[in-house]
Amino acid sequence: MTKASPLLVALVFAAPTLAAETDNFMNAPGFVELHILVGPNERNQINAQPRNYVRARLHEGALPNNQPLAQNQGLEVGFHLKGAAGSFRGFDDRPAITINMDKYAKKQAFHGMDKFHLNNSVQDGGYLHETMARWLFQKAGLPSTRARHAFLRLNGRDLGLYVLVEGFDKPWMKRQFGDSKGNLYDGGFCQDLDGAKKLLEGSGTDQPDIKKVWAAVGEPDPAKRLDRLSQLVDIDLLLSFIAMECFTAHWDGYSNNVNNYRLYFDPVRQGRLVMLPSGMDQMWGDPNYTLFPGRGGLFTRLLDCPGIRARYVDIQIG
Repeated sequence: MTKASPLLVALVFAAPTLAAETDNFMNAPGFVELHILVGPNERNQINAQPRNYVRARLHEGALPNNQPLAQNQGLEVGFHLKGAAGSFRGFDDRPAITINMDKYAKKQAFHGMDKFHLNNSVQDGGYLHETMARWLFQKAGLPSTRARHAFLRLNGRDLGLYVLVEGFDKPWMKRQFGDSKGNLYDGGFCQDLDGAKKLLEGSGTDQPDIKKVWAAVGEPDPAKRLDRLSQLVDIDLLLSFIAMECFTAHWDGYSNNVNNYRLYFDPVRQGRLVMLPSGMDQMWGDPNYTLFPGRGGLFTRLLDCPGIRARYVDIQIG
């Protein structure tokens, strides 16, 4: 028997270790305690430009004698505020936060994650919508980041309970799809695929992958439209995604409000588009929620194609 090289052995066992570390952390019961320190200059920068990264310090776990985090403690990380019209809060309030672990320290991670978010849950008083909805999407076989809970102190202020959400970063893409080389886009605020998108991971500036999909959406002949979209989009996964948005009454998602979604062009699927859920803090609000939402153009135009409505209904009742 040929003996495996030490490098091969390291590669075989290293990748599952990182994935397992994230799995163990995100699936663990209970709460994590986090402390964040932002210096006075960085605080001024955040107040002026909330979505630009600044340097901050992050510490996990209790501090001795419940003291505030000091400048020489914890890890140096990237910090900015997040949130849209309903959830954004300023630094001196209870802000929603994005942490980038390797913004200033390369290869630094938090339980295997490059990025994670701390959501203030101002639109979900029970703090459970994100965790429950993401769990359901995953159980339905759909790609989704996970959520758990944290207690947060920011510059010594006790901000209480937060929802900690996995970031859409390269480690997550690798764990979820087996390949992290595809382009990942933020869908933007209340805009369809024809709107400008922010490239979160990947390369390029002209976004030809999105433009090809939108051009196919505009194909006037339904049969040809289906043929073109089948080459560019994972159709079954998209229909399941829409069905889950309806099942959870995600009124502020793609299909009803062209909001809170991400787009990943998966190399494993020959570059086909996979839609990802986001911003799931306002779920289950309407017991009579429609099964056929009418906003997201990719879905509504696809629904007019031969055989698609029947496939979609099968998913809904299956």
